[in-house]
Amino acid sequence: MISTQEIIRVEHLTKVYRKGIIGSDATTALHDVSFSIYEGEILAVLGTNGAGKTTLTKCILQLIRPTAGTIVHSEKLFSSSKQLSHIGYLPELFRVPPYMTAQALLRSLGSLNGLKGKVLDERIQYVLGLVQLEEQATLTTKNYSKGMIVRLGIAQAILHTPLILFLDEPTDALDPLGKVMVRNLLLELSRQGTTIIINSHLLSEIELVAHRAAIFHKGKLLRIGTVSELIGKHTGYYVVLPCYVEFPSGISCNNDGTGWKCEVNSTSQLEECLQFLKTKNITPVNIIPKRTTLEEIFIKTIEQQ
Repeated sequence: MISTQEIIRVEHLTKVYRKGIIGSDATTALHDVSFSIYEGEILAVLGTNGAGKTTLTKCILQLIRPTAGTIVHSEKLFSSSKQLSHIGYLPELFRVPPYMTAQALLRSLGSLNGLKGKVLDERIQYVLGLVQLEEQATLTTKNYSKGMIVRLGIAQAILHTPLILFLDEPTDALDPLGKVMVRNLLLELSRQGTTIIINSHLLSEIELVAHRAAIFHKGKLLRIGTVSELIGKHTGYYVVLPCYVEFPSGISCNNDGTGWKCEVNSTSQLEECLQFLKTKNITPVNIIPKRTTLEEIFIKTIEQQ
C-alpha cells in the first residue's frame, strides 16, 4: 500500500536547453510533466537514453531551474539550510579512490553530513553490515570487485539516514545473491518510510521491488502507475502436454526445449483445448497463466510513440 502523503509534487514541468548566442538551437528535455511522489514509496523512472530522466532528477534536487512549471517539496525534505542532508544518492558510475578503505570513505562522507564520534562509528558499522561488507571494511577498494563497489555505493547513500534516495542502477554488476540482498534492503527502507527513486534498465528487478513505475520518452511522461496496473492481468495460458498433440484448429503445439506446450489466448479457448484433450484421453502436465512482463509493457509503450 503506497502512502497518500506527498513528498514531492511535479506540476507541468518543462525544461528547454538552449544553445547558441541567441538560443535559437533548443532541445526540450522535459515537456509538461506532472506527477506526485509519495512518502515511503519505491518509484522506478524508466526510459531510453535521452528520455529526460537525468534532467528530471536535477530539477527535483534544485540543481537546475525548470523553464516552466513547478516542483513542490514536502517541508520535511527542503525545510532547512541543510536540505541536502535529507538526500541520498548513488550515481550509475560510482567511483572510489583505490587507496581508500570502505571505513575511510564512509568516515569522510559521514563527517560532511554532520555525523561524528560514536554516532558516526555506529552508522558505519551498521550500513556495512547491511550491504555485507563488514569483513572487507579495512581493505583498500582497489581489491574490491565491481559488485562490492556498488554495495559500498549503496552504503554511502544511506549512511546519513536520508528521507529520500536517488539510485541509478543499484543492482548493476551484482550477482544473484547481491541483487536479492539489495532488493530486501530497499523494501525494508521503504517500510521504514524512506522514499526511493530508482533509475534502472534491469526491468525484471524493477518489477520485483517498485511500487510504481513512470515511463518517459523524449521528455514526455507516457504512463505512470503501479506495476500491477501497468502489466495488467494475464491474457491467456500455456498448457503443458506429455506429448505432441495435433489440434483441429486455432491451437498449435510446439516444443520450446523444455517440453510440448500449446498456447491459448482466452478462458473459452482453454476450455476448448481441455475438452479436446479429454476426447483423446490426454491429461495436461500443467496449466500456466501467461504473464506480461514490465519489460514488454515498456517496449510496447515506447514503440507506440
